[in-house]
Amino acid sequence: MTQYRNGLFGQMKLPSNGAEIAVITAGTVGCSGALEAARTLRFYGHEVLTINDLGVAGIWRLFDRLESLKQMSVVIVVAGMDGALPSVVAGLVSGCVIAVPTSIGYGVADGGRDRLECCAGQLRTWSRRGEY
Repeated sequence: MTQYRNGLFGQMKLPSNGAEIAVITAGTVGCSGALEAARTLRFYGHEVLTINDLGVAGIWRLFDRLESLKQMSVVIVVAGMDGALPSVVAGLVSGCVIAVPTSIGYGVADGGRDRLECCAGQLRTWSRRGEY
């Protein structure tokens, strides 16, 4: 049984036609955050493509799913450790990339603050290029 840490109230909206949003994780540690994001998006009527374990340590797994990700308007990347996956994905897809750092798992320092700062730095760099 899946346990969620978010609560949804009200009536769920009907799903849209076809997924335009992907939620991906670098590893299994990001699955709980990814599930919550996907669940919330589905509640608001969005179909979501969810793919787990696409981290750069096994980058061929990302390349195997790349064509699906290129079709998405938004890719939400839940990643910890070194924060590499959001920048790799952003370089490969034309849609908006949202980096979500995890505060648990291997490589975490300062309760996830370093991952948050890494993702924020990436977003600042991308915005300077005028791409996002």
